[in-house]
Amino acid sequence: EYDVITVTLEVAGHTFVLKENVTTVLGFKSIRQGESITEMQQPFSEGDEVKISKTNIREHETTPPEYFNEGSLLKAMENPQNFIQLKDKKYAQTLKQTGGIGTVATRADIIDKLFNMNAIESRDGKIKVTSKGKQILELAP
Repeated sequence: EYDVITVTLEVAGHTFVLKENVTTVLGFKSIRQGESITEMQQPFSEGDEVKISKTNIREHETTPPEYFNEGSLLKAMENPQNFIQLKDKKYAQTLKQTGGIGTVATRADIIDKLFNMNAIESRDGKIKVTSKGKQILELAP
């Protein structure tokens, strides 16, 4: 078991987020010799000021997620909460409890309707949103 400590720093107009897992119970790892929780870290309190002693700048590029194909889109419709980031976990839980978007019987039909409306298109086996699809998304609540 572990606790997740999240620290958000505001520095010169930039926001930095640090997340760290702190082990609270070793579980099966306690069987290993020499394994113990040696140091319990004290979480920061909101509003605490911290001194930054060292910074390191790393440059890297992120890679976009892969495009869906029809099979992966069907799977995503079953568990959409795994593919979107929601600030309110309640919404993700609701998506999970409702069994996703559509039903097993209607998901393929929903995709077909999106193709027929020209909201999505398939290029090289990759499903992409068309300009019409983007307009529909902008109108959606």
